[in-house]
Amino acid sequence: MLVVDDDEDTSALLGSWLRRQGWAATFVHDLAQARVALGEGEISALVTDLSLPDGSGLSLLSNGRPPPLRAAIVMTGWSGDAERREAEQRGFDAYFVKPLDATQLVGRLRQLLEPSSADAAAEVRNLRCDEQEREP
Repeated sequence: MLVVDDDEDTSALLGSWLRRQGWAATFVHDLAQARVALGEGEISALVTDLSLPDGSGLSLLSNGRPPPLRAAIVMTGWSGDAERREAEQRGFDAYFVKPLDATQLVGRLRQLLEPSSADAAAEVRNLRCDEQEREP
């Protein structure tokens, strides 16, 4: 998991929440460092601040979602509708306004990273339907 935030207090708080869930995270403080980390490939989740010293966290998905990224979340002090729409258009899964609610953030990450057994069962049912449709 990659967390991008220029505020050390927010980073420390997020680190505490994530560690309690058993998740490991890399923390960086600007877009340049985030792009390097995303380019290295092994990032399954991105949690980024909107406003960073060298630009907008939204720009991290300007060229689409790099594999194997399964979750992308924006956290910000901005509650504007325009920013929220832009985040959705760029492929972010969630938009949280600071101060963050740990339960909501962790819950959304869990939904995105750890599909439930109900989701897995639905996927198996869909596969079975596809196989039945292919049979003559």
